[in-house]
Amino acid sequence: MAKVEFLYDGQKIDIYCNENDKLDKIILKFSQKVQKNKDDLCFLYGGQVVNTNSTFISLANNFDKKRKIISIIATDNYAGNNSMFVKENKQLKEKLKQVNKEIQEQNAEIQELKNKIDKVKKDGMNQINSLLETIEKKDNQIKKLKIQIKNMNKPEKITINFMSTDQRVNYPMVCDPNQSFAIVEDKLYKKFPEYRESNNNLLCNGYLIQRFKTIKENKIRDGTTILLTSPDDY
Repeated sequence: MAKVEFLYDGQKIDIYCNENDKLDKIILKFSQKVQKNKDDLCFLYGGQVVNTNSTFISLANNFDKKRKIISIIATDNYAGNNSMFVKENKQLKEKLKQVNKEIQEQNAEIQELKNKIDKVKKDGMNQINSLLETIEKKDNQIKKLKIQIKNMNKPEKITINFMSTDQRVNYPMVCDPNQSFAIVEDKLYKKFPEYRESNNNLLCNGYLIQRFKTIKENKIRDGTTILLTSPDDY
């Protein structure tokens, strides 16, 4: 017998299963238990969206296989929980669309200039050189626009540092500020699995972090230190 721990809405809900059961079947039991449509939920394991066609045994990492327990993060409509990220992504797509349109216009102008070159070749090299200079300027504009696209595609990243009150953890981690903090915490426990079973608290500037909010929503900035405490510290 194996067990899947679903972390949902601040609760831990256990679903027991066989190791060869498919995740689709396990998720269905969970959805029925919380009275939710499974298609309205997003499921994450190890920071990745769960493949519902995989089985318990094929999804679990080596540590979880030995203990026959996996912890899956469940959220209501993941995209909706990150509306700020979705809005920014929509704006980015609109900018990309506009830049691509400008590139097409610049290419059309270049082609027109090249056609003019063919017509004026007999009129002398001065006019040709002027047109070539204009083409070079247009090419440079296209290069700048392509650089803009490349820079817009780069995801925002920040670095946060985890420290434990027992001095055993001092670990920096690069994160996407639009990620749920629960995903980042799961990555930490992969590095330090001995803390996974503890009922830990994580503090930022003296405030308890809300695990199912994003890093940005928790007001965690680049260079912030996150303090990890456990019941044994008290």
